[in-house]
Amino acid sequence: MVVRTKPHIVFKCLIAFTLIFYAIQPVVLIIYNVGSRILNKTNQAAPKKELFAFITSSYYYPVSKSLGNNSLALILTINDEKKAESWMEMQWWNGVEQPKIMVLARNSTDAVLRTTDYQRVTPHIICKMITVFATVQLLPNVKSISLVGENGIVEIPFNRPSAIPRDVVVCISPLFVSEQWQNFLFAVHIYKHFGAHMHLYLISAIDSFYDLMRVYEDMGYMTIQPWVSVKFPEIPSNVVDPYNTIEFRNQAASQSDCLLQFKESAKFVTFLDFDDVLIPKLAPTYAKEFAAIIGNNKHISYIHYHKENHDVMTVKNAEKFSFERMLQSLTYEHVRETGKMVAIPTNLNYTWIHFPPYMPRGMTKY
Repeated sequence: MVVRTKPHIVFKCLIAFTLIFYAIQPVVLIIYNVGSRILNKTNQAAPKKELFAFITSSYYYPVSKSLGNNSLALILTINDEKKAESWMEMQWWNGVEQPKIMVLARNSTDAVLRTTDYQRVTPHIICKMITVFATVQLLPNVKSISLVGENGIVEIPFNRPSAIPRDVVVCISPLFVSEQWQNFLFAVHIYKHFGAHMHLYLISAIDSFYDLMRVYEDMGYMTIQPWVSVKFPEIPSNVVDPYNTIEFRNQAASQSDCLLQFKESAKFVTFLDFDDVLIPKLAPTYAKEFAAIIGNNKHISYIHYHKENHDVMTVKNAEKFSFERMLQSLTYEHVRETGKMVAIPTNLNYTWIHFPPYMPRGMTKY
């Protein structure tokens, strides 16, 4: 269900907590020469187009059941604007050779240069800046990883995925100027009660709310990850303009980041907001309910839950907050919205906001 609270007054100054968790410069990807493959209406070669890529996530997997050992997984935001009739046309470039991502990897004794395709995550052509996913197998014991683009070689920091075993991770999409602490308390306790760990992406929040979230982080209920702001220094806004042409603060990138981050350590990963409260009905915990749903079917990539809207009464004063009274005040609105998904991370590599744009071969949903 989705819980809607009555709006309340922002009573403190807004303090930004926007932090880039690693500094990285944009890379101009090596792009095909359009003119060598396509002619425009005047039978002249079309001009070459540059793709600018901002790397939001880079994970190196020494061992991976789904990506393969020594694999790199990337989430990028690029200016891949195109016209197409369907998502398949957007993804597969209508028979035109797709630009390649070139990756240079080194360990203590060797080096390799590998190329790989990228897969489109954004399933529409509304936004000029889109999210893409790429993966490639590299060397064991990698020491450095670089991307090779038309503007040279750029070494990129990379992370190891989480190794802490968890049954369920709830990924909260990026919060911006957030101050609804009531929804947070309601959600974080419910998630914890049913056996989930909250992983929250944060852009900004009022200071008192941020302090509250840090308390729950210290208690192990959740982790807070500062979310990146996509920027392209010294590139004109008429070429790339992430401020006006990116979708919902790059939400699809954050959800795909969360999926990749917990890919090898979590049994299930779900993507919710603070006003989304998932209540299991088949079992006492999330993990047991999800396991009961998929049974022995190893070809399910995600479970889809419908969302039913409810109203709930809240208070402005924290001293008067009551979890029990919030539950008792729930009123069903008889309205259904686009639902939420629970991913089986070994069977899925990326996702859009509500669902994956493309089902992996041999996989299905429930």
